[in-house]
Amino acid sequence: MVLNYRLTENNPEGELLEETNDEEPFEFIYKMEPLLEDFENALEGKSAGDVFEVTIPHEKAYGPFDDENVVELPKSTFIVDGEIDDELLEEGEVLPLKDDEGNEIMGVIIEVLKNHVVMDLNHPLAGVDLHFKGEIIKVSHPPHQDLN
Repeated sequence: MVLNYRLTENNPEGELLEETNDEEPFEFIYKMEPLLEDFENALEGKSAGDVFEVTIPHEKAYGPFDDENVVELPKSTFIVDGEIDDELLEEGEVLPLKDDEGNEIMGVIIEVLKNHVVMDLNHPLAGVDLHFKGEIIKVSHPPHQDLN
């Protein structure tokens, strides 16, 4: 499926978070890729030329903002090749981290202290209700595979 959308915070008049266009539309395989369930449900049965609009509460999107996901990490966490890259440690910088199980987590640096770095590990859209409004450009069906 190929579509364009405008994503705003909370409602159609909310802050613009993301927008696609004809030069760079959003393209995905319907029900085959990990997308927000309510987003996919809003597209169900749609054809090229159809418009859609859906508001997804944060509880069904990326969850609530969790203060426990704002953490203070020792600067030693950021040692690479025996050194800390101070240029990397700037407020607002987004850095990949790994949890105890090796999963990648993106974190945003909130504050750099003398021996610690305060990071927000929440999803950037945590706590935000999402409003999508868009138009379907193209619907294609994957070829059927013979499983015999």
